[in-house]
Order: sequence, then structure tokens, then C-alpha cells
Amino acid sequence: MTTDFLLRDLQQRLDALALTPESPYLMAFSGGLDSTALLLAMHALGTPHLRVAHVHHGLHTDADH
Repeated sequence: MTTDFLLRDLQQRLDALALTPESPYLMAFSGGLDSTALLLAMHALGTPHLRVAHVHHGLHTDADH
């Protein structure tokens, strides 16, 4: 399944950086589809110390609504 592949790939990238599920994470989150997908993947990996910071890039005129 594609989801399993993506989660394995993300886990391998975190492993390469010597990051464990217990590591503290601060994720920049814009609210877009890519940020949402990454947030869901990090949650699926079981990262209990994940914190999310909203980042407003100012790219969309309706982003404030």
C-alpha cells in the first residue's frame, strides 16, 4: 500500500538523522495539503513529542479567513 511505503520512507529519513519517536519535534504547518499529509504521517509514526507551529506564508489572499 502507498501509505505504508510513505511511512517507511519517512521513518528511514528520520532514522538517518538519528531522530527517534521520542525525540522532540517542532513542525512548521501552513495548513496546505503537504503540511497536513506530513502531520498525519508523523502522528501515524507515533511521535508523542510533536509540536506544531502554524506558518502563514502570505501566498494566498484568503489565508486569513
